[in-house]
Amino acid sequence: MIGLETILGLVSTERSFQQEIDLAEYMPRNFGTISAVSCSRQNLQPKLISFEVPKDQVLVGLRIEGNTLLYSHRSDSARLLTSGSVYLMTGGRYSALFAKRPSKTVFLVANRASIPGFDAMFRETSGSIPHTQIDLESDPKMRRVQAILEPTQRKSIFKFNAIISDVFDQITNPAQDGLLEYGVASDDPLTRQLCAHVVSHPEREWTTALGAQQCSYSVYHFSRTFKAKTGQGFPEFVNLVRAIQAVKMICEGSVPAQIAFDKVGIYGGFSANKSLQRELGFSVADIQRFNQARMMQHVNVMQDKASLVGF
Repeated sequence: MIGLETILGLVSTERSFQQEIDLAEYMPRNFGTISAVSCSRQNLQPKLISFEVPKDQVLVGLRIEGNTLLYSHRSDSARLLTSGSVYLMTGGRYSALFAKRPSKTVFLVANRASIPGFDAMFRETSGSIPHTQIDLESDPKMRRVQAILEPTQRKSIFKFNAIISDVFDQITNPAQDGLLEYGVASDDPLTRQLCAHVVSHPEREWTTALGAQQCSYSVYHFSRTFKAKTGQGFPEFVNLVRAIQAVKMICEGSVPAQIAFDKVGIYGGFSANKSLQRELGFSVADIQRFNQARMMQHVNVMQDKASLVGF
């Protein structure tokens, strides 16, 4: 199933399958019922695979750990998924590139017809892959998902619909927290202000000394405080911001790789490759392979549409 090696069912013990199996066998066929599947992938070589989601199904994916590049053939849109990503997939073909590190995702699956107003909500996302980012430790959506996954709990379609609505509310809310994508859940105003500045200007020559100066701290106090509040060192945070923004520009915005790396302050092919592998588990070659496959699919879609003219 979408390139995952192990499927963990809610009521079954762990079962190993071949590398690519059909997700359809886990799809609920009855109106008003849902399924939940926990999927994990071990540390393997990055692999680009394709899979189909039946047109009558809706999946809510909650990424627990690991990074993946996901591409929707139908909407011709790509998305970088990281820990804390919540995203929706509906009928159509998708391609995915998994990073070279373990990953785990929980999928909640329902019949599309059982979700009132789904089509209207989906249109609000402008045809892109509906996606938002949450704090896995504190966001109420995580507790809702855990409640649905609890074996003793009834798999209520109402609980599922509540999660769907909550996700769409957050997706269409312009005030959603943009720092969660970079692993920052701190509510400390000074830390958030500095992190937002780094996100807005990743190309600056950020150093620990400069970060300390921005916060009016000593270098020693700043280093300890920043790591305590964000769970990562300041240099690691800067590198992660640069890597994520570069990959998003290349894969979501179709910006040429070298221009994207220059825009975020990563200079030279060796530095770019090292940064992406360290922060996200992808190489530059992986990113280019994913992007080339996406571009080829876009051409095929345009040719298919052109062939229908006059029918």
